[in-house]
Amino acid sequence: MSERLVDVDGLRAGYGEGFELHVPALHVEAGETVALIGPSGCGKTTLLNVIAGIHVPTAGHVRVGDLELFGSTSRAPDAARRRFRISRIGLVFQAFELLDHLSVRENILLPFFVNTALEHTPAVDARLATIAERLGIAAYLARHPQALSQGERQRVAIARALVTDPALLLADEPTGNLDPDTGARILDLLFDAVREHEATLVMVTHDHGLLDRFDRVVDLMAVGTEAA
Repeated sequence: MSERLVDVDGLRAGYGEGFELHVPALHVEAGETVALIGPSGCGKTTLLNVIAGIHVPTAGHVRVGDLELFGSTSRAPDAARRRFRISRIGLVFQAFELLDHLSVRENILLPFFVNTALEHTPAVDARLATIAERLGIAAYLARHPQALSQGERQRVAIARALVTDPALLLADEPTGNLDPDTGARILDLLFDAVREHEATLVMVTHDHGLLDRFDRVVDLMAVGTEAA
């Protein structure tokens, strides 16, 4: 029997000019793949950022795994949320968020540089090698991001999200900057990685042609984005 990994109840989170995201309830089971859809500006990225503990909501309860990020009367300290995010959540951004002055290998290992709670062990290097081989970037580990194609950069971003062996992957339009063929290959790799690592995926997408690949689709306009 699966366990619930993400609990969101009574969420209200402000964003933009005079708008508020309202999510009465969203629950994600461990191992589930969930697509978040809705028009631009409806709060999809804001919801991902709340689940990641980055964006602080104005109201509601948010729990991920065994950590209550935000409660009705309290919230986890920023440092605790940051440690939890880096060690337990994999983030894949549309803009990749790679550092040009670091090599591909260093970009993948970045979570271990910025969080002392993560220990860089030989097992981590072995996991990095396996992930890089699976994603087809093993030959590029000594290169820098500016020497890579868009698709290769996105593979590096996915590798970085997976190297900590997270329970939860949050992906914000990971194929949005890619051509259709490259985007399809990247999505294949992401779903394969989720299965292999027994992770949970919550992904923002505008591409409705992808939706049948997910266990569940959540339309934020139907859930309850509203004017503040």
